[in-house]
Amino acid sequence: MKFINDNNFQSTKWRFIQVLLVILIITAITLYILPMKFVTYPFSITSKNQHAITTITAQKTKIYCIVYLKDRSGRLGNRMFMIASAYGLARLHSCHLYLTPEIINEMNAIFILNLSPFLISSTIFDSIIHNNSKPMTKISKNVVCQYIPELTRPNAISSGCIFELKGFWQSYLHFAKYNDDIRERIFVAIQSVLKKVSKLFINIYEKKFNFKPQFSLENHQSFKKQLAQSNWTTWIGIHVRRKDFVLL
Repeated sequence: MKFINDNNFQSTKWRFIQVLLVILIITAITLYILPMKFVTYPFSITSKNQHAITTITAQKTKIYCIVYLKDRSGRLGNRMFMIASAYGLARLHSCHLYLTPEIINEMNAIFILNLSPFLISSTIFDSIIHNNSKPMTKISKNVVCQYIPELTRPNAISSGCIFELKGFWQSYLHFAKYNDDIRERIFVAIQSVLKKVSKLFINIYEKKFNFKPQFSLENHQSFKKQLAQSNWTTWIGIHVRRKDFVLL
């Protein structure tokens, strides 16, 4: 009888130790995970005529900082620089990105402009700026063509900050780290633009070389590759600064 009681005691003791170990493991895991920042990106994609804009719509998305752009100064080239700079800074500092609907609609007439998963919707942005219980600090920076190296340093755009770009951000150094992404996902010409551009090149070939090429317009990357593969033509692009120099 005593032997049975001893066995029961030992069994109970081991069960108690096992339960205690499980509790300690759960506590350790919890203490390790809680300080980490998790950002979930459940999003919906809306597309029209191959225009794709991904917006983050879930209320559970945690926003730590935002790079904000509403300035539409200058012409298309200036605005592309602004968007590229905003995107580069948002990615560099793990922030979300907000562009006004006017900017998005304007760019969608030319580019696919895939800014996922960083772009947030106007609804989410408005709810953040009107949230008095957890206000975010708004900072704006007006730049005229110069590079701001301070913005590439860690925590230059800190948590709880809305950073607005103003002026003319025309230094590629603000987004050079993400050049490939910008070319392949953001400033990607839509089909209607590709058709217009291909007609222009076909007309040039016909007038200069009496030759009518057949271009595949699957996407802008394949179109550029076809132009680059020509063994007897070197294309040189000239950018005319209409507002600055065309009258001269």
